[in-house]
Amino acid sequence: AMFLDAIPEHAATEWFRRNGAKFQEVVRLHGRTAEQHHERLVRRFIERPAAGLPSERLQSITSSGPPLDVLLRSLETLKDLRIAAVRDDIPSRYREFARLREALGESADLSEAASA
Repeated sequence: AMFLDAIPEHAATEWFRRNGAKFQEVVRLHGRTAEQHHERLVRRFIERPAAGLPSERLQSITSSGPPLDVLLRSLETLKDLRIAAVRDDIPSRYREFARLREALGESADLSEAASA
């Protein structure tokens, strides 16, 4: 919130632009790591193998945890929170990061920035 609070008064200053850009880079890298983790591990080792199992085997696949569909939804939500995805059903920070990017003169679309 510190950067957002500082936008009206300090958006044009050198310290704000330098530190805001570094913060945005850290956020992008964190998001990219979370997305790679989800794609390379969750999809590869949980979601895809489970897709080939008969439904009766899926009932007990996560015996010590939630049902598989609940687990996969939770992991997807966690990934979307970490990448600040555009979603209204979770407390995503997409809009806040878009405001900061706009103040820094960057693209307001996080997905464009994340894939750069």
